[in-house]
Amino acid sequence: MGTMVREDARVARIDEVIVLTSVRAEARGGEAAAVTAARLGPFLPAIAGARDGAESARRALVAAAAARQAAHLAAFVVVGTVFDEMRNALGRPARHPAIAAVFPGGLGAYTDAPRAARAALLPLLAGRLTATDAPPWPTGVRAGWAARLDT
Repeated sequence: MGTMVREDARVARIDEVIVLTSVRAEARGGEAAAVTAARLGPFLPAIAGARDGAESARRALVAAAAARQAAHLAAFVVVGTVFDEMRNALGRPARHPAIAAVFPGGLGAYTDAPRAARAALLPLLAGRLTATDAPPWPTGVRAGWAARLDT
């Protein structure tokens, strides 16, 4: 008995039924194999190509998402490290005008920002850092911190 597939079925279900029908018809042989080959034969290579393309795209998306997450975590560590080094150079005060100039609202200026906006904040933080002058932060040290944020 044949299998009915709803017209609004998932693509994976439609693909499964077409492939299964083709394999069963080939196994039966004779007229069933001939009719199935005539009706489905032209479409099977296109379906297989689309399936392979979709799987490749899914793998690429997973790899890109993993790379983005790794870059996000690396940036988070760099920003936190630079923030700590800035505070250490000032003697770890609870508040300081120079830190407030670079990180208005503290480290939360970066960590609480929406994830999509964080990449745009890094050059902004680097620019603020190079423009802020604090005696315990020599120009070379500030430039190094800014370079780390830009990277």
